[in-house]
Amino acid sequence: MDIHLIGPDAFIVEFATSERAISGFNHLKKEISHLLDEVILGASTIVVKPARYSGVTKEGIAEILKSAKFEEGGPEQKEVEIPTVYDGQDLKDVASHLRLSVREVIDMHCAETYTVSFIGFAPGFAYLTGLNPYLKVPRLSSPRAQVPKGSVAIAENYSAVYPNSSPGGWRLIGRTAVELWDISATEPAILHPGYKVRFVERRFK
Repeated sequence: MDIHLIGPDAFIVEFATSERAISGFNHLKKEISHLLDEVILGASTIVVKPARYSGVTKEGIAEILKSAKFEEGGPEQKEVEIPTVYDGQDLKDVASHLRLSVREVIDMHCAETYTVSFIGFAPGFAYLTGLNPYLKVPRLSSPRAQVPKGSVAIAENYSAVYPNSSPGGWRLIGRTAVELWDISATEPAILHPGYKVRFVERRFK
């Protein structure tokens, strides 16, 4: 774990793995959220912006994180199932690129249990680690101007679901009707760092 000053009043904490970053993120929010203006989780980093006059220092952050329990997947172990219809417009191209059958791509994607590493790009957009290495594919060379809400996608080492219609360059392999982001709800996002996710194949009419 390394901590560096970024800008005049924020710190970045770098971890060896995303699992440790998740644990550290949840620990900081639990212990000193009242002293922080912002705490932002990245793939293997946390950006911490202390509140003005909070007295939070680099050394203080390091001391607090020493008491964190760095467990696999972080303290949150809730599992969310995502019913998925595998009919994405890139599914056949992904299979061809990987020299797999469409059936093999679907089975391999469903076989894994994913971990929410961090939230980014758009509200409720969760970067899911745990993708089978055989399914690693690059992003599109030119992003689409509009990706449909609920699109299940893969790119590089991640899988994800688009919570709303938006531009995007990931490979679309399926779709789900699950609402990942509801601004009217008390808790708008259903996925949070450390949560487990499983994709379950469905055949909708």
